Amino acid sequence: MRVLFSMSSLALCALLTGTGCATTESSRAQQVLLQRPPSVHVTERTTSLSARPAGCAVEYVKQDLEGATHTRKVGRLVLTGVGLDRAQAEKLLNDKVCGIGGEKVFIESEEYGRPGERDEVEALAYAFDSPVNISHSGLVADLAAKPAGCRLAVLRTKQPDVRYQEIAGLHLKLSPGYDPGGSPHQVRAMVEMRAAACHLGADAILLTQETYDLPELGSVVSGTAIVFEENLRREAPPRPDAQTL
Repeated sequence: MRVLFSMSSLALCALLTGTGCATTESSRAQQVLLQRPPSVHVTERTTSLSARPAGCAVEYVKQDLEGATHTRKVGRLVLTGVGLDRAQAEKLLNDKVCGIGGEKVFIESEEYGRPGERDEVEALAYAFDSPVNISHSGLVADLAAKPAGCRLAVLRTKQPDVRYQEIAGLHLKLSPGYDPGGSPHQVRAMVEMRAAACHLGADAILLTQETYDLPELGSVVSGTAIVFEENLRREAPPRPDAQTL
């Protein structure tokens, strides 16, 4: 008669070596973990936004933007990997931030070069926030965002004297009784329209509609954010030492 024994790997190790193999298996698992490629996970998604194009511009800020004007939190990200540094971390984070619609990043914590452990970076992604509805025109241009209080022409009755391109349509509706901070609707509307246009990198706003303080409708302002063609970024000229093929 044959007797069959069922024995776990740990029990077998104990039988053969008298010590057990828990340490060996743990080391192997750790080695597998360390060999995994870097990865970025969104551990908390606080706002659902459309993805931005791959390779979009991402700004890294030195302080948390929680509660900042015209800013909303998009999510929290965690990056892990081995052999990383700050430059590599930012490159890896950028792809994920663009994918969730983020524009600015605040790195909460970062640990590199931990013996036997993966490097880890925790970051918060933020995006521009505004009551203005923005309808992008499809203009392909590398326009850098400007500060909310940037210098900006607001044109009501005439067209610009220079050639321009449209960036986006702007539409703002303020409900009756909307009175944050006691500002009149016209003042508040211009603050919000300017902030949106500056964020788009515009040079001016062409206003097409202004209606203020109607009893049942409130206020409605519409216009178009434009950029002067002379200010559009052009391809950089070739370096003097570049070879022509």
